[in-house]
Amino acid sequence: MGMKRIGDIFNKTFEAYGKNIKTISFFSIPFLISFPVALFISNYASLGSIFLRLDSIKWDMTPLDMGIIIILPIISMLLFSFALVVINMIITSQRSMNKIAFYEMEKVEQRTYHLFEIFLAAFAITFIAEVLLYQYGLHPTIGALVAALVALAILFVPQSIVIDGFSGWTAVKKSISTVTHRFSYVLLFLVLSAVLILVNDLIFLNISQDPAIFAYGRYAAIVINALVILPFLEVFKVQVYLSKYTILD
Repeated sequence: MGMKRIGDIFNKTFEAYGKNIKTISFFSIPFLISFPVALFISNYASLGSIFLRLDSIKWDMTPLDMGIIIILPIISMLLFSFALVVINMIITSQRSMNKIAFYEMEKVEQRTYHLFEIFLAAFAITFIAEVLLYQYGLHPTIGALVAALVALAILFVPQSIVIDGFSGWTAVKKSISTVTHRFSYVLLFLVLSAVLILVNDLIFLNISQDPAIFAYGRYAAIVINALVILPFLEVFKVQVYLSKYTILD
């Protein structure tokens, strides 16, 4: 990974994001909806997926409580899936200089469900791992490691579904292959994600010590995360994924 190649990826990312910022922002509204939904329970967003933490959940919950805790992440994942699919379609179309045809738009629902199914499977794996770790009294760090590995495995699943038309395990294998062969870019993506989120938090969460203003700062941080940072990172991922197709350079 040379500096010239990195610069090329960033140039294409800024160009694609800038040209499509209005459309991307509009279709990022599901992110804005799913973030508050996710905040109702103890979970976190990781690399475009939603995973549930069990270390802070009380185990004397009623069936209704457990049902809400399970349903809310599912709603979040469905909204995330839809937004990710549309953003990937927009950027892929712009990169290939082809307008999105009507028959392509008809595939949004199918692709959304393909992505949702994989997110749901990833959620289930992480959920089961956390339960087993809790029951056997193992350190929660192991659960965090499992969640991180699962997140890395599905990092490029949205791209493999939208760009290459894969689904299910084939999409996951393609994502893993991309992570393996583009690992330096994956590290760059992780660093970029951490920096953008940290800067966003520092700006809006430390804007004032006044409790009322602090609350508004928290909401502003969520809005920026949902409508700017997450879409921008997804555009970056698309450019990394497409970098293997030299015909598009």
